[in-house]
Amino acid sequence: MINYQISGHLYLAEEFQLGLENPLFYQLNGLEVFIKNSPENKRLNVTVKVNSENKESAIIRAENELQRVSNLISWFHNVPIIKCRISGITFSKKKDSQNVVVMMENLSLSAKLCIMKTMGEESIKKFNEQLTKSYDRNFEEILIMWREALVEQSKGLKFFLFYRILERLCSSRREVERFIEGKIISIERRNDWRGHQVTIFTFLRDNIHSKNQKFPYKEIERHLPQMQNLVRTKIQESFPI
Repeated sequence: MINYQISGHLYLAEEFQLGLENPLFYQLNGLEVFIKNSPENKRLNVTVKVNSENKESAIIRAENELQRVSNLISWFHNVPIIKCRISGITFSKKKDSQNVVVMMENLSLSAKLCIMKTMGEESIKKFNEQLTKSYDRNFEEILIMWREALVEQSKGLKFFLFYRILERLCSSRREVERFIEGKIISIERRNDWRGHQVTIFTFLRDNIHSKNQKFPYKEIERHLPQMQNLVRTKIQESFPI
């Protein structure tokens, strides 16, 4: 087995900054992970140490962990991580009873990197516990969908992606409607394309792809924050942790 040390970055959405008061360290599934701020707080620098038989396997494990951390930050702290990248890798192995360190890659990355969020000592401690937990596979898949919606720049597509999460968590369109009706007492209704009364959220979801001049841009923008809150509530109810 070879000891690999893989460096990577988590890039925040342009309008966000995230500050860790202290670096974060945890061990999970044979990985040692160290997370700290970049000087400008616009990305997180991550180092993953892993023992592996080859470089390809080590990189895959590190990439998967960067994705997992990105999803968990996006969920627990509502901070959009737009992408994560491996930037460099070194390895060390025994040769004639000596450790030999070899630089494999050192990639130069450019990225478009605001709301400043700070994780204090207690928040870091709590997030460290969250990072070391094992989660239900369905929950982790939902977090992928959540992060994709969170970082989407188009408000129309963002609304659509959030609604898709409700569709995934509910067994039918009718169940989505019942969930929304149960959370909002006085809710606006519209007629859908079949002439049936539906909630404003379902109406907007069905008109996302409309190309006519009456495409409801303003209404989508107005209802987007409430849509996001509804989805977050449904996820929390579906996966209590």
